[in-house]
Formats: sequence, structure tokens, C-alpha cells
Amino acid sequence: MLAGAYVASLDQQRTAAKAKEEDIRVAFKAQEEVANALNTKAAGLAQLESEVKRAEDLNDSLTKRIKELNVDASAETKSLNISVEEVAKPEEKPSSPDKPRTMALALAMGLLLGLAGAFGREWTDGRLRGADEVSAALGLPVLGVVPQMAGKASISERGQSVRIQPMSETAEAYRTIRTAVFFAAPGEDMKTILVTSPSPGDGKTTSASNLAIALAQAGHRTLLLDADFRKPSQHKIFQVEHKVGLSNVIAGQVKLREAVRQTETAGLYVLPCGPVPPNPSEILNGKRFAQVMEVLCNAFDKIVLDSPPVMPVTDARILAASADLTILVLRSDKSTHRLSRHARDGLLSVGANLLGVVVNGMSKRKREGYYGYGYGGYYGRGEATDAEVVVEPPTSAHGAALDEHAIELRSTHRARDD
Repeated sequence: MLAGAYVASLDQQRTAAKAKEEDIRVAFKAQEEVANALNTKAAGLAQLESEVKRAEDLNDSLTKRIKELNVDASAETKSLNISVEEVAKPEEKPSSPDKPRTMALALAMGLLLGLAGAFGREWTDGRLRGADEVSAALGLPVLGVVPQMAGKASISERGQSVRIQPMSETAEAYRTIRTAVFFAAPGEDMKTILVTSPSPGDGKTTSASNLAIALAQAGHRTLLLDADFRKPSQHKIFQVEHKVGLSNVIAGQVKLREAVRQTETAGLYVLPCGPVPPNPSEILNGKRFAQVMEVLCNAFDKIVLDSPPVMPVTDARILAASADLTILVLRSDKSTHRLSRHARDGLLSVGANLLGVVVNGMSKRKREGYYGYGYGGYYGRGEATDAEVVVEPPTSAHGAALDEHAIELRSTHRARDD
């Protein structure tokens, strides 16, 4: 019993000791938190004391400097004599920058730079851009200005614009050119009209076909002769067979009336080039071609010749020397001063009757290497032979049908001089 009571007493003491230990631990925790807070405040206090120290040092330094200067504030204040001469006023405009002067200089510099750019472009870019510029550069009258055609139009649609779209600006432009031709060269003696250009891509082929259509629509029996033995295109425009044409006639392989094709335009006939010969210049400068042209002039009122460009080859100059009229086609924003003048001088040097210039591809706002001249093997083996044209005079007056002519071409060989 006594032992049990003693054990129970010890348990109570142990429990009381644990409770006291727990109270001591809680109190210690609280005191630890208070100590941490005091440490933080102590650090802030130390910083404040440091700042106060610096302020006191600065104050002592300033006080020492004031004493060294020995400034007597009251005495100095009494000796000052201050008077206001003029009341200060704010400026109505800034002293810098000088806006009017700066704007004037900027305007002058811009004008000079613009003029320099314009002259530089004019010096480096020699393209002809308008009818007035063309006339001034070449000294030739402008017969007409053809607007730029739609880029999606086919070669046939471009070449027959006067027939397909008779009310369009393009058709009216070619009728204007036709009128210029009639007034500049009246009379029936002016039959052959050569259409050429300085370089490829100027639109001479399209101009030739549309001019021929306009002439036929005016009541003239017209023949469109494709004399471009380099890259013929008239058969593509009128969609006719080109295996038989002018080259066959000159070679004596077919009769003239078999090569001439009638078109959808009343009064308009086309004589395609035919197979491309190996010696175009010699053929165009030969006797046979002149005889064929004589026959054609007796059968038609007007003959429009489509020739190669002037600059790459000599064909156009050969044709221009014998044609009654020559028209030079230029393309706006493409043809250059230099090439256009060379083409003009080249035509005039052979005595061409250069009627004027057609400006092609002019845009609404204001609107050169020739295609590959390849020689096809037309004559096959051996050399081309000279041909003599035997023509029976026409049985009717000027403008009679071509089929009423008894035309026969026969090929004869000439003995060549040793």
C-alpha cells in the first residue's frame, strides 16, 4: 500500500513537472519572439543613429565653413542696393530653331535634290514616254497613239482589234492613223505601206494587221503582206495556213493566187510568209520579189507590208527603199531615244518616205535584242534559185479581182558568173 501510494505521488510530481516544462517552453518561445523583434528595432535604431551622426557631421562642417567666411548677414544685408530695371517676361517664340529659315532651307534642298534626281533619271533612262517627247526627239509627226491593250488578249484578238472591237479606243486609234495616212499621202500612187519598228516588241505586227483592216473597212481592196522572213506572225493573227506563202511564190512552187488568203474582213486579203528561207535579205532584194510586188500593186488598192525591225537586220531598209510610205512604230516606256534615232536615220539613209510615227502601248495615265532570228531550212539541199515572173496584163481597171489575172511563176536557173 505504501509503495503504491509513493508511486502515485511520483506520477503526480512527474505530471506536474511536465506541465511546468511546457509552460516554461511557451514562455521561452514568447521571449524569443520578443528578442527577435528587439533585434530588428535595434538595427533600425543603429541606422537612425548613423544618419543622425552624418547630419551632425555635415552641420558641423557647414558651421565651420560659415565661420571661416566670417559672413555678417546683417551687415551685408544693409549694404545691398537692389533695384528692378525691367520686369522679366517669357519669350513669345523659341529662340531656336528658327522655323521659317529651317523650312525655307528644307524646301530649297528638296527642290535641288528633286531636280538632280530628275536629271539623273533622264540621263540614265533614255526611254520615250509620250507622243510629244517622241515628236521632239525624232522630228517626225505622230500619226496616232494606240492605247495599251489588255494583257490577257490573244495575238489574234490584238491583231484584229479593229474588227473584233470596232467601238473600242484601240479601233478608233487605228482609224485615226488611217486618216493620217490618207491626208498625208493622197492619190492612188501611194499603194505600198511598210510598217516597221526599231526593235522587237514594239507592236509593229499588231499595228500592220489593224491598219490593214481599217483600210479595208474604208473600201480599199487591201493586201496584208507578211514580209517578215525572220519571225512571221500574221498567219497566227488571221489563223491561216502558213505552209504556203510568199516564199513559195518567189521560189516558183505555187501560183500567187493560191497563196493569197481571204480574211473575215471584207476586202482584206493576207499573203503569209510561208516557210522561212535561209537568205531573207537576198530574196527581198531580188528581181523576183520586185516582180511579185508589181503584180500585187496592179491587183490591190493598198498593200501593207509587215517587216522585221530596223536595227537587228537589214530587211526593213530594203523594203523601205521601194515602199511608197513607211510608218515607224514605237512603244511608250520601252523604245529608247538612241535606238529610235538610229532606226529613223537608217530608213532615211535608203531614201525611205518616212511618213511618221505611231506610239503604241500608251497607258491611260500617260501612257530592245530581237527575237531569235533563226534561219529555217526551207530550200533544203543546194542553193535557192532565181525565178522569173511572167505576168499577163490585167483584164480590167485598177482594183480588179486577183483571180482575173493570169499569173504564172516559173523557176529558171541562171548561170552564175565565174
